[in-house]
Amino acid sequence: MIVGSLEGWWVGEADGRKWGPVLTESDWNDALIRAGFSGVNVCLPDWTDPRDHFLSVLVSSATPPEAEHVPSEVVIIEPETPTEELKRFSGKLRESICGHGAEVSVATLKEVALLDDIKSKSCLTLLECDPEQPLLSDVSPEDWNTLKTVIL
Repeated sequence: MIVGSLEGWWVGEADGRKWGPVLTESDWNDALIRAGFSGVNVCLPDWTDPRDHFLSVLVSSATPPEAEHVPSEVVIIEPETPTEELKRFSGKLRESICGHGAEVSVATLKEVALLDDIKSKSCLTLLECDPEQPLLSDVSPEDWNTLKTVIL
């Protein structure tokens, strides 16, 4: 957007008003960040010698919106008979997530099927982490329906 051509843009430029139209690259960077942009990504001055410099082309990008709220309740879904290694991993994962203020529970897929409010929770599935008993290679219709509810 070329702002110098906007009506009234240059009003006050000559009398040195504090809020005049001329900003330094640093001021533009700060203003763009405050307005939700990435700041000055690229600055292309018309001349490299400051004595001849009159204008610059500044490039900025809009920043992505804030992430959606993530539910504070987390369910870690384990196989029916997890290995000791998977139990240790699940425990460390639970500790780590709890350390960020979330309420974490560990359940099997059959236990998850009994929960009414599963859509209000974040679910982490460890069902395919055990090479000895991968769920998807021989999944029952009941487990498949529960898994679809969890991931869709």
